[in-house]
Amino acid sequence: MGNMIAENVKSLFISGRRFAFQLVVSLLLVFLMANLGAIVDSFAHPDIPYFDEEHLIVGFFAGLVTAILLVIVTIYLNKREKVLQDLKMAYKEIERSQKSLVESQEEISESEERFRLLTESTLTGVYLIQDNLFRYVNPALASIFGYRVEELIDKLGPMDLTAPEDRNLVAGNIRKRIEGGVRDIRYSFKGLRKDGTLIDVEVYGAKVEYNGKPAVIGTLLDITERRQAEEERAFLSNITEHATDAIAGLDLDTNIVSWNRGAEMIFGYRAEEIIGKPWSLVVPHEAQDACRDRFKKATFEGFVKTAETIRVAKDGRRFPAEMTLTALKDEKGEHIGFVTITRDITERKKLEDQLRHAQKMEAIGQLAGGIAHDFNNMLNAIIGFGSLMQMDMKEDDPNRIHLKEILNAGERAAHLTRSLLAFSRKQIIDLKPHDLNEIIKGVEKFLRRIIGEDIELKTALSDKDLKVLIDSGQIEQVLMNLATNARDAMPDRGELIMETEITRMDDEYIKRHGYGESGMYALLSVTDSGIGMDEKTRQRIFEPFFTTKELGRGTGLGLAMVYGIVKQHDGYINVYSEPQKGTTFKIYLPLIRSEVEETVSAMPAAYPEGGTETVLVAEDDQAVRKLTGDVLERLGYKVIAAGDGEEAIEKFMKNKEDIQLLLLDVIMPKKNGKEAYEEIKKINPHIKTLFLSAYTADLIHKKGILGGGLDFILKPVSPKELLRKVREILDRGRVSR
Repeated sequence: MGNMIAENVKSLFISGRRFAFQLVVSLLLVFLMANLGAIVDSFAHPDIPYFDEEHLIVGFFAGLVTAILLVIVTIYLNKREKVLQDLKMAYKEIERSQKSLVESQEEISESEERFRLLTESTLTGVYLIQDNLFRYVNPALASIFGYRVEELIDKLGPMDLTAPEDRNLVAGNIRKRIEGGVRDIRYSFKGLRKDGTLIDVEVYGAKVEYNGKPAVIGTLLDITERRQAEEERAFLSNITEHATDAIAGLDLDTNIVSWNRGAEMIFGYRAEEIIGKPWSLVVPHEAQDACRDRFKKATFEGFVKTAETIRVAKDGRRFPAEMTLTALKDEKGEHIGFVTITRDITERKKLEDQLRHAQKMEAIGQLAGGIAHDFNNMLNAIIGFGSLMQMDMKEDDPNRIHLKEILNAGERAAHLTRSLLAFSRKQIIDLKPHDLNEIIKGVEKFLRRIIGEDIELKTALSDKDLKVLIDSGQIEQVLMNLATNARDAMPDRGELIMETEITRMDDEYIKRHGYGESGMYALLSVTDSGIGMDEKTRQRIFEPFFTTKELGRGTGLGLAMVYGIVKQHDGYINVYSEPQKGTTFKIYLPLIRSEVEETVSAMPAAYPEGGTETVLVAEDDQAVRKLTGDVLERLGYKVIAAGDGEEAIEKFMKNKEDIQLLLLDVIMPKKNGKEAYEEIKKINPHIKTLFLSAYTADLIHKKGILGGGLDFILKPVSPKELLRKVREILDRGRVSR
């Protein structure tokens, strides 16, 4: 428009200048024509005046007519030229308009082609919705839902591609846009494919006018994989946040960039406190070099295997830890940082120490049980033959005092063996229901004599019955050993307290202490105010032969025996102590609810009577076999001896009418005692039998002796005890002898 105005102004200017020029020329011509005749006559007739009136009038009118004609001609020519100029300008403007129209049409065609190419080739779905029908969809949208384009346009609407539970959501959003309440909106919903499967889609739509009516145009994306990836990331993030291990992300300079809740719990630093700080903050000084080496190794190898190390918490606490280090890479494989997983293994270390201690104790117990058989057989011979010598020795015999010392030494050795077996939990025990409080009350006076007058004994017993299944004699032994140990720990007066209560072991207790089974227990606490012990000593306190006492004041078996007895009762024992702060032993014994009445066996007679019955003695140890035979024969019994199980069966077959009692060693060559008994029992089902063994209780259990109602006695056994047991079995079931 501006160009047209400029052209018109320019044309008018040129036309006006030309008209003025033509007007001046015309006036000059009028002047010349008006005076031409006079000028000519003046040259022809010099005597005629140049400016006479006639010539002037004629010349004027002639010039005027000529001028008018020239002006008319000039105006016409100017008008014609103006028209031609306007036509020329109009033609140029038409040409420009035509060119602009062509260019616009080309641009529109190109734009339409670009739009078509864009919508037809894009992976994003494009749609136009009007009257709840698709008026346009691109191939991508049709493919997302499993349709062809022609199946959707003008045939199906958005509700047909929406899961039933989301149709109200989709319909409401379309209505909002159509009604003008919302210009455009983006949201996601569950889409319904042609095959019935559901997908996650995200749509963007805006209101437009199409064919004079409102419509919605927009785009649609299949976000199923993205949603799954987001859920997986959220799941992994949730796992990371709730993991009990410390999981930390580090940058290339090993500065902390992420810190989960497990890390907060283990190290004590909140995420906002430590993010941005160097990892070396939680590494002790002596482990810094090793830590740097691990990071270098991870950089080159990508992963460093789990290794044990030491870490430092916010409060300065050092703790053992397992650390796994992994190099973190991006999608291109470029190294961008590290991920470190740290596990506090303090509790595991404690459990490992407890396991090693238990294994060590078990190994010592196995050793003790392994030597028991031969040792008991030797002691049996020493004590037995010594007792026989003592029976024949006169009261004034000078060797009698020496023999007495030999027998005392044998008894001490037998007690030592029983202590070892108690520690190894292989001692035979007689379990019966007892009230733990009554056991303590029963030995209280005796304990006062043990600890002496300088130590005050206090008891704080539960007011409830503490029924436990125990061997009362062994529990009394436990109390005496603990009292003796406390007395030695309080050389300069002190206080000994025994307490009982009911307690429950739950999963939390077991996890915290590393031992136990869930249930109700009778808890016996024995506390002294003595010198206590350090941690190193406390860890070894139950080991056999370990003692802190001076030479000659202890064998180191007292607490080992306590440990074995408690374990054999399915109980637990723990000790708490610090130097100069005293010691507390805590013993847990399983409670029972049974109201089985306690049985008290009558004490046997001091000197057993003899008899004339025939006894078959089967014993593979020659010394013990001879001793047993001599003891029985001294009191009038007839003895048939056998060296193994097979020989015992043979001799019984020959003397089955005479033999009233079998005296069988449990472990013998060829056939053991139980096997020989079973064979003989087929011949005489009512044969009376007494089993003997120097082996440990667990092995005897395997042979089926214990718990089967059979009589058993453990070596070493004194002659009096053996004779008493023999007489008891023979008299059993008789009305009178």
